[in-house]
Amino acid sequence: MLSPVLRELSLVQILLAIGGIGFLIAFHELGHYAVARLLGMRVLRYSLGFGPRLFGWFKGGIDYQIAALPFGGFVQIAGMSSLDEAAKDDPQSFLNAPRWKRWLVLAAGPGFNYIAAFFFFFVFFQAWPSPTGAPALELVEVHDGAAKEAGLVAGEFITHVGGDAVTGDNEFRAAVTASAGGPLSLTVYDPRSDASRDVAVTPRVVDGGLRLGVSPAMRWPDAGLGPTLLAAGVNCTGETWRTLQALASLVKREPGVDVGGPVAIVADMKDKIALGFRYYVRILASLSVSLGLFNLLPIPGLDGIKMGWLTLEGLVRRNINLKMQEAVNAVGVLVLLLLMVGLTVRDGLRLFG
Repeated sequence: MLSPVLRELSLVQILLAIGGIGFLIAFHELGHYAVARLLGMRVLRYSLGFGPRLFGWFKGGIDYQIAALPFGGFVQIAGMSSLDEAAKDDPQSFLNAPRWKRWLVLAAGPGFNYIAAFFFFFVFFQAWPSPTGAPALELVEVHDGAAKEAGLVAGEFITHVGGDAVTGDNEFRAAVTASAGGPLSLTVYDPRSDASRDVAVTPRVVDGGLRLGVSPAMRWPDAGLGPTLLAAGVNCTGETWRTLQALASLVKREPGVDVGGPVAIVADMKDKIALGFRYYVRILASLSVSLGLFNLLPIPGLDGIKMGWLTLEGLVRRNINLKMQEAVNAVGVLVLLLLMVGLTVRDGLRLFG
C-alpha cells in the first residue's frame, strides 16, 4: 500500500525536482568540461550518470551520453587514467598538463556549483524581496511545536530577535541556541494585515537541540543590484557553514541528524515546490552549495582528494604513484555508489511505508 506521502506526489513537481538535480549535476560537469577545453585538454566523454551508455551523440570527437546509473556524472579527459597509454605522448592529455592546470580543471566542477548557487540566490532575492523593507526571516512552514502554540503562522516574517534586527538565518539559529531554553522575544510582521506584533516563544529540546518548530528562509529588501549581489554571496557563505555544521553533527552521530539519498532529496524538493516556485529556486541554491562543498571534501573518488594529491605533489615536488591514486579513487567511487544505492532503497521503503 502506498504511503500518504507517495499518494500526494505530483508528477510535475517530481519532474521539476529531478530536472533540478540533473541540472546541478550537469552544470558541475560542465565546469570540468569547459575549463579542460579552455586549457587545451582533449575531452573524450561528457556523461550524466555512470555505467552502461543509454543514449547520446558524438560531436567534435566527444561522446555526450546519458548513462544507466543516475548517481552523478563525469567528464573523461585523455590521460586521466594510467591505462591510457596513447595519452602519454599526447600534448593535450591531462597527464601532460602542468599541475596547476589539472588542479583548476578539478576545482571547476565545485566552482560551477557555487556559481549556480550564487545565481539562484540572486534571483530569489531580486524576484521576491522582503516586504518589510529590511532583512527578514520568512516562516515558510510552521510545524507542531513552540512557534505554532505561540500563534506564529506560515507566511509571517520575523524582523527582530530579542530586540535586535534580523541579519541572517545563522544568527537567528545562534540566538535560539543562546536562549538556553528560556523565552525568546520575537517581532513578527504579517504582510496580510500589514502589522507587526511582539511574541514570546520558548524553544524546546527536539532531537537533542533547541527548536522553535519553523522552517525559515532569509529574504532581503529590494535595495538595488549591489546589495542584492552581496546578499547572494553572504548566503553562499552561510549555506556552506550550515552544511559543514550538519556534516560535523553527522560524523558525531548527534541525535536528529540524518542523511538522505536521491529519493529523499526529490521528495523534499517536491514539498518545497508545492509551497511555491520561489522555494524551488531557493532549494536549488542550497543544493548547489551542498553539491559543490561535498565534492571539495577529501573523500576518495571526489574532486577534493584529487586536488589534494596535486597539492601534495606540488609541496613535495615529485609525482605520487598514479596507480595507487587511481586504486584509492576507484574504491571510493564504489563505496559512494553502494551508499547511494543503499540510501535510495531505504528512502524508497520509507515512501512505500
